[in-house]
Amino acid sequence: MIPTSSLVILGSTALFCSLLPIILAFIWTRKKELSMKPFFMGAAFYIFFVLVIESVVNELVFQNEILFNNTLFYIIYSCLAAALIEEGSRYIAFKYILKENHKEDALTYGLGHGGIEMILIIGISLLSSWMFGMIFNSVGLDAMLSGSNEVQQSAIVEMITSLKNYGIRESMMCIAERISILVFHLSCSLIVYRAVYKKEKRYFIYALIFHFVMNLPSLLNQRGLISNIWIAEGLIMLIALSSAALGYKYYRKN
Repeated sequence: MIPTSSLVILGSTALFCSLLPIILAFIWTRKKELSMKPFFMGAAFYIFFVLVIESVVNELVFQNEILFNNTLFYIIYSCLAAALIEEGSRYIAFKYILKENHKEDALTYGLGHGGIEMILIIGISLLSSWMFGMIFNSVGLDAMLSGSNEVQQSAIVEMITSLKNYGIRESMMCIAERISILVFHLSCSLIVYRAVYKKEKRYFIYALIFHFVMNLPSLLNQRGLISNIWIAEGLIMLIALSSAALGYKYYRKN
């Protein structure tokens, strides 16, 4: 059996990550008397550019197993592709669609972009795991493994073990990481906003650099070059805070 406490924490984390960006966007737009349009646009652009275009490009590139297994290429390419596609989508949105010169709309867009990422990657993923855990506790191990091949059974057992060990520490780490990344997206939106509306193109380069560096800790951890997950998470928070300092400076200055 998966402990009830683990399922409660898992479900609460899923709910928190799913609702936080929506609540923040609602409060922000109501307080500033803004439209929610940039929020939905940020979400739509993330889905199209990241989940469709970036996913297709990555699939084509990594069909070559040599490239996929080359750690240096994998990390540099993945960071560069994410930076170019995500910041490029932000630039396109600000330059050709959100043409009004409102820095507040840039933040609303960032909430949509980072918010839908939080909802899809964490909220829905954890909700699926929560449902899996509830079903497992209801039907038992034998029923879950029935009809599965050896590989599938191994994956199911691994999932069950992971859920049994899910606790406050894992929840807090997850929430801290996603809030850091949400702050990062808000900051990059302000930086790209400056590049577009102030016609200072070098700030787009700054956003690319921040995005490239932001992806490094996770990929280094994924490939075993940073073995301690706390170091990776600490670096993510540090990069997010650095981008926030720059973004806030531009927000106050404009």
